[in-house]
Amino acid sequence: MQDRTKQSNRAGRPRKFDEAEALGKMSRHLWTTGLSGTSLDGIARSADLNRPSLAAAFGDKDAIYARAASRYAAMMDDRIGRALASDNLQSALMAAFDLAIDLYTTEGPNGCFVICTAPADAWTHPVCLTVLDQTLEAIDTMFLRRLERLNSRFVGTHARMAEMREF
Repeated sequence: MQDRTKQSNRAGRPRKFDEAEALGKMSRHLWTTGLSGTSLDGIARSADLNRPSLAAAFGDKDAIYARAASRYAAMMDDRIGRALASDNLQSALMAAFDLAIDLYTTEGPNGCFVICTAPADAWTHPVCLTVLDQTLEAIDTMFLRRLERLNSRFVGTHARMAEMREF
């Protein structure tokens, strides 16, 4: 008996869009609507894609949200991490908070992508609960590490306590 199915050597047509640019547009859309406030059609329109192209490149709504949130979190981790690197605690905290305020208000009063979208959908979309938990844990960890760095400078050194009060 002859096998009538042919194996295709083609991987499909090459994409005619920039994935990073499309994800940026979808992220912006999700940032203003939230996950439950939009449809897959709305997400596709925001990126100027048709649904089959969107699904092939990014998956379903939850997968798109997860990628958008991951991209946002990575960007925030990098920027806040650099801001907190200053040796002076006051300067580090001011830089981190100024950066956050600028980011939250640059393109309108949209706030934090994660904090403004994930809590509303956390009970109905497990991906939102996961994103929220991971993001809050990462933020807490960054600030805790920065404070531990300050604390390690003062352990066992009473003479430098006055310096600690100055920050």
